[in-house]
Amino acid sequence: MMIKTEGAFARDPLYNMLQKRKVNVSAIMEYILSPDQINEMTIAEIDTVLRKHFTFDNFKWQQDNDIVISEIFRADGLNRVLYKCPVCGKEGCMEGKGTELSCKACGKVWELTETGRLKSKDGENKFTHIPDWYKWERDCVKQEIHEGRYMLDVPVKILMLTDFKAVYDIGYGRLVHDCNGFRLTGANGKLDYRQKPAASYSLYSDYHWYEIGDMISIGDVNAQYYCFPQTGSDLVAKTRLAAEELYKMKEP
Repeated sequence: MMIKTEGAFARDPLYNMLQKRKVNVSAIMEYILSPDQINEMTIAEIDTVLRKHFTFDNFKWQQDNDIVISEIFRADGLNRVLYKCPVCGKEGCMEGKGTELSCKACGKVWELTETGRLKSKDGENKFTHIPDWYKWERDCVKQEIHEGRYMLDVPVKILMLTDFKAVYDIGYGRLVHDCNGFRLTGANGKLDYRQKPAASYSLYSDYHWYEIGDMISIGDVNAQYYCFPQTGSDLVAKTRLAAEELYKMKEP
């Protein structure tokens, strides 16, 4: 049994600073596979069915259903997802504000239309569909990894979860991510945690996490570390993409 919501992302996308849009949210319940069907299928066949049902494109859904989002803040924070300019190739120079996404390095400007498409102000569109831009960013990260150039090395504020009582502030440290995985150091020399690429197929990360800031989370059964980059750049999306691509290469 699968329950899927429709409209939740369009109403409140994580990158949009918790600003609600006027979009209705509904839910669909679907019976995917019965126990008898599962018993007759291979793991690969089951995986194919699940992949089909768990694949989604929220912007295509908006366009297919003619959902109009007219709020003047609809592009706020879009740079968190579209962090790399497809024109000049610079990272960390994108700004989503109001109804526009712009690159502060080369000056390129796009409008995020009411139907969720990107429209270049100068008429030259490399990407009009946001997921296509994101896929291009993934391909760029993958190339960096294959060429041995990928590296994240940033100062972070660290919160730590060890029980169900509270999340503890343990100060500041440094988060490094490369082809060998993650390494987190800090707490006045008391913390040195390493996590290999094959430890997880994905990365728990979030934008504006509990209104504290953009967050990257790593950890194990003993402790979970919530790391908040202090550079002011958009790093979360790229780190998530890199973690996923490294897992594909390093999985056991």
